[in-house]
Amino acid sequence: MTGSRWIWQGILGVLLAGTIVAVSSRGGTEMLVGALGPTPNYRRKPVAFPAGLVVAVGTITAPILLRLCSGVEEDQLRRTGSFLLLTSGFALAGFVDDMLGGHSQSGFAGHLGALRQGVFTTGMFKVVFGGAISLGTVELLGPGAVGLMVVLDAMLIALSANLVNLLDRRPGRATKGFLLGFALLGVWLWTKERASGLGRLLNPAGSALGAAIAFFPSDLRERAMLGDTGSNVLGAALGYGMLQLAPAWRVAVLAALVWLTLVSERRSFGEIIEGSKLLRFLDGLGRVNR
Repeated sequence: MTGSRWIWQGILGVLLAGTIVAVSSRGGTEMLVGALGPTPNYRRKPVAFPAGLVVAVGTITAPILLRLCSGVEEDQLRRTGSFLLLTSGFALAGFVDDMLGGHSQSGFAGHLGALRQGVFTTGMFKVVFGGAISLGTVELLGPGAVGLMVVLDAMLIALSANLVNLLDRRPGRATKGFLLGFALLGVWLWTKERASGLGRLLNPAGSALGAAIAFFPSDLRERAMLGDTGSNVLGAALGYGMLQLAPAWRVAVLAALVWLTLVSERRSFGEIIEGSKLLRFLDGLGRVNR
């Protein structure tokens, strides 16, 4: 498939996922409020939670419809299958944490401490299940792949999902982080490989981009909250897109993610953002209440 065709298919996936989220957002959030009741956010304002289910539906459904409409090619089928495994798995892990998780433990250290005391937390479930799903995704994307790079790529996906999840503490923050990361990745791949690189990024991860853009207004206006369900899906999709980078660059990005994860164990990203004028300004952009 030519690079330009890949881009057009990717753009169609972005639009399709965005349409699915836009159409289902109101009904989906009303269903969540009716079934689970409104959930207070950081300002104690009642919002729909976990509205990331809508984002997950758009992200997962759009590639399936796109494949049905455009035909099945072996490479595209493998890419779509691995992406669906990843996003469905992380949506499930996030939903379990949203519904059953508590706030008595946080960070890897907190969940490991609970495990040493014989308590298996939903956060630890996400670590184990998310790691397995990430490994399965890398293996399915490149069948027969073995060695250290498989493990590193799986870590790249899992830590990307965790990083976006850590940002989901204020309206729009996690979505902004995802959109910024996706934009930087798209520019880099376009610079290096032009249409071929950008097309591979958008197929099929562009569905997460479309879903995030469509959900963004509800997130900023404090009508709905992503929760782990949505933030994990967006972060995992971003990590999937990073697999299009050259191996050396993937290792470099992984090192940065490991460093950020270690930083988050000692200091919350919220404190870091509040301590920086630039980050505080970017964090407040578009929010109705700052």
